[in-house]
Amino acid sequence: MSLPSFTASGLLPPGDHALALPELRASFLVTGDGVPDSDWDSAWRARLVDNLALFVGQLWTVGVDRIFVDGSFASDKRHPGDIDAYFECRVMHFPETIVRLLQLEPSLPWDWTHRPIDPATGIPKPMMWHRYRVELFPHFADQPNPTGVRDAYGNELLFPALFRRDRTTASPKGVIQLLRE
Repeated sequence: MSLPSFTASGLLPPGDHALALPELRASFLVTGDGVPDSDWDSAWRARLVDNLALFVGQLWTVGVDRIFVDGSFASDKRHPGDIDAYFECRVMHFPETIVRLLQLEPSLPWDWTHRPIDPATGIPKPMMWHRYRVELFPHFADQPNPTGVRDAYGNELLFPALFRRDRTTASPKGVIQLLRE
């Protein structure tokens, strides 16, 4: 599947752009092919995808199918600070999902409660970010959970809406929906 080029604003065009992990690795988001920035950090971007793949593989193993990627990784920023993603799961299955994930690989940090401060920004980040530069959050499609981010009217945004708007301009933007290989 082909990924459309960045908009003039440096974002993916609005919509859900479905890619398998190998397609994501081969896309211009990682390689920089066709991106005008000559300093595109393809090695760093490849590392971010490899790190995300550790978590995604486990999610697929325990039956989670819907995973979406966004953040500065899905923009024309030459060296994104991390890769952001969320996965859909039913709230009643979440505890069992976490137990199964921890049984698969106890060393992967599936804990969102322990959030050390990022010394560069002063913002608390989950351990998966500190170790892997991955921020991957659950979205409970059957019982929406807050993100802590509000729109211009004070309404709390859920991950699907938050990921599909530019943080600075609130312009619509696209996301990557990861497909099983």
